[in-house]
Amino acid sequence: MSLRRTLHGLKTKGMLAKWRAEKGKRLVRIWSGEWQCYWRASGCGYTTDVAEAGIYTFDEAVRFSGHCSHEKQIAYYFLPEPQP
Repeated sequence: MSLRRTLHGLKTKGMLAKWRAEKGKRLVRIWSGEWQCYWRASGCGYTTDVAEAGIYTFDEAVRFSGHCSHEKQIAYYFLPEPQP
């Protein structure tokens, strides 16, 4: 099961800066609850196909989507960490 965090939840709990510091390099997909789609690479459109979804570091994802309001329902789906 993948780790999921919402932008609104992280902002509300004052945890966004902490998560960026600790998990900034982790890879994520950005989900738009408003459109029920993933963001494509470089924030260029949306897709329902997870294989076409952009993959961002958590830090990049927040830079791209951190301005979004609660109504956008932005969520970050963390990819599994590589196993040693």
